[in-house]
Order: sequence, then structure tokens, then C-alpha cells
Amino acid sequence: DRREVLTSELPDCVELIGDYAFSKCCNLKEIKLPKALTYIGDHSFLGATSLERIIGGELVNHIGNSAFYKTKWLDMQKDFAVIGKTLYKYVGTSEYVLIPERVTHLASYSFADTCVKEVKSTQNITVNEGSFYRCKNLNYVHISMDEIPPFCFCGCDELKQEFTVSSVGKFGLYGCTSIERIA
Repeated sequence: DRREVLTSELPDCVELIGDYAFSKCCNLKEIKLPKALTYIGDHSFLGATSLERIIGGELVNHIGNSAFYKTKWLDMQKDFAVIGKTLYKYVGTSEYVLIPERVTHLASYSFADTCVKEVKSTQNITVNEGSFYRCKNLNYVHISMDEIPPFCFCGCDELKQEFTVSSVGKFGLYGCTSIERIA
């Protein structure tokens, strides 16, 4: 909640930006992420409405819930809002999505409430809580998963996928009335 912060350049040794770290820094326009950064916490930039430029962050493999919610940066993204190796949010309109090759992690709720029908990845991807939450038109996800995280496919009524998994998290398949098989 620091209005006087316009830019930020963190030391390259910083590995983690904690929950709410820059939230409500409404005049923050630019941040240079550290070279060692791998983790951006929940709501880290929530309310940083002027944030439009993010530099660096090539190693980021976790972006928390609502980390960039309502920022100019998110509004400026074309199809994929990606930082480092993590797809923070799919903002495109295509029903058939091929995840970019550099992405190895889907942030929580990254595809939530979108109109996607099919999502495919050619690389191994870590899927997190609610990644496909309430994707009402989703039929298939071509991503190898050993576990279905909590709320991952909650409300995906049209999901026709067959799953072979070791565990399903809380509400992971809630409301998925079209699933053909779970082994």
C-alpha cells in the first residue's frame, strides 16, 4: 500500500516474493524481477493497477492466486500471460489451445472460467489447484497427470476425459458429469 513506489529492482539473489508484497502499490509501473526468483506469492501485486512492465523472472515456476489481478500488465497480454516457466493466465479466446513450449507450470486458476474446449501440451506440465475451474465447455486436456489437484476440473460439465491417476484432490472433479472413466 505504498503509493510512492514507481519502480522496483530487487537484488538478483532474491528467490521469493511473498504474499501481498507489492499489493496496493497503485503507482508501481515497472518491476525488474531477480535472476534467482522462482516463487511469486498470493496477491503479490494485487491492486498494483499501474503495473505494466515486468522484466526478467526466467526461473519463476510458481505464481500465486490473484498475484497480478487487475494490473495493466495482465490487460496487455495477448493469449498467454507467462512469467518465466509459469502460465499465470490464459487470456485468449481460442477454444483449442496449445500451451507454449517454455511453460512447465500452470498457475492456480490459470484457465478458470474460459471457453476452452481442448488444451494440449507437448511437454510435461505441473497442474495446480483450480487450473481448469468452471471451464464449462472443456472436453479434453492432453496433459499427463499423476494427481488431480483440488478444484482442478470443478464445474467442467462437458469433460469427457479418461483419467488414470493416483489421487484426486478435494472437489477435483466435482460436477464433471460427462467423465467416461477414472482408473
